[in-house]
Amino acid sequence: MKKGELELMPLSITSAIGDVALLVHSDAIQRGIRVALDIDPQLPLVRGDKVQLQQVVLNLLLNAFGAMDASTSDRLVTVTANREGEDKLCVSVRDEGHGVPAAFADQLFRPFCTSRCDSLGLGLSISRTIVEMHGGRIHARNNADRDATFSFTLPTEVERA
Repeated sequence: MKKGELELMPLSITSAIGDVALLVHSDAIQRGIRVALDIDPQLPLVRGDKVQLQQVVLNLLLNAFGAMDASTSDRLVTVTANREGEDKLCVSVRDEGHGVPAAFADQLFRPFCTSRCDSLGLGLSISRTIVEMHGGRIHARNNADRDATFSFTLPTEVERA
């Protein structure tokens, strides 16, 4: 992640998600994971740095893949993107893993917090920093059926008169 001024430009989050999905496609196949995209085709633009927002999506996808390493159930990661009110959009990554361990729930987005031995525990912290620099919020939740969803919101691009 680079320091300094953010280069905020109008961009399509749909395009950013699609680029990352293509990037991880072979890794998903090797792991036996299906990635499904459920993206509202009418999403407005956001104002952001495309590379940084791609980094967030990449971190969330790779974490979802890792969460399913020991899973024998349906190995599916679903990425959704839709409007949230008039001036925000929400991107969510849902895995079919075992959920977030309770011991880590309050620390997930702090540096060096990890439940996996092969991780430095920086991806979610970096993701939080990027999302907050873009005026958004990031959070995680365990779902009723044991899996987890990580979501972030971003403000949409305001049309200029």
